[in-house]
Amino acid sequence: TGTCRMKTGTSRMKTGTRRMKTGTSRMKNGTSRMKTGTRRMNWNLKNKLELEE
Repeated sequence: TGTCRMKTGTSRMKTGTRRMKTGTSRMKNGTSRMKTGTRRMNWNLKNKLELEE
């Protein structure tokens, strides 16, 4: 039973690490999207100001 438990534990650990990796990658994608969004917002604001002048 000990070896079986060890195997299930290791498999669980592997799935956990995989989930962590996917989570971090998703976080990175989210931050990059946020950055691009803010850049676009600033760009639009600049264009609006230039047009108004």
